[in-house]
Amino acid sequence: MCRHGFLNHVKHTGDSLELFQNQQGYTGQDLYVPAQVVVDKGFITANETAAVEFAYHIFKTLKIDTDEEIEKWFDNFKNGAVRTL
Repeated sequence: MCRHGFLNHVKHTGDSLELFQNQQGYTGQDLYVPAQVVVDKGFITANETAAVEFAYHIFKTLKIDTDEEIEKWFDNFKNGAVRTL
């Protein structure tokens, strides 16, 4: 997305700003946000450690289920299916 200019006009994140700055044509450094996931203008970006959060925002955007079911899914995958006190 970076190489093709998609991130030059939306807030976004990734593993590091430096990785983006090394790509030809990237001019979106002022819109880079150091976060796990950023959602802006229909774009969802995430760093490499945010797989569950990334999927969560995709599910929410596509409305693949009710908000309640998506929240349950997120809680299960983020916090584990088996929890001890």
